[in-house]
Amino acid sequence: RFIDSRYNQLFRIADGGRQIEKISAWLKSEFFKIADEKQRKPTKSEIDRITEKVYEKIEEAQIWIPYYEVRRYMSSKQTRFWNQWLKQKNEHDSE
Repeated sequence: RFIDSRYNQLFRIADGGRQIEKISAWLKSEFFKIADEKQRKPTKSEIDRITEKVYEKIEEAQIWIPYYEVRRYMSSKQTRFWNQWLKQKNEHDSE
């Protein structure tokens, strides 16, 4: 169905954006796991592993999007995920 889909096309195509929300949530969750474990921003190789792990979930869910689109999206969201992680950590530390 989505053999040549770009990430932003998924938002418009199927399930009213639920697929893109699902993928984004998976990427953020895996990013947070690494950040929690290492207490630092994930490295490029860790970002690659996050993307690979999430891509396995994407394939299991039968969402058709090229790997490079997911990797590119992850690259574009790294800073946002990092800032969200820092904010969450700071809120937790202040309690």
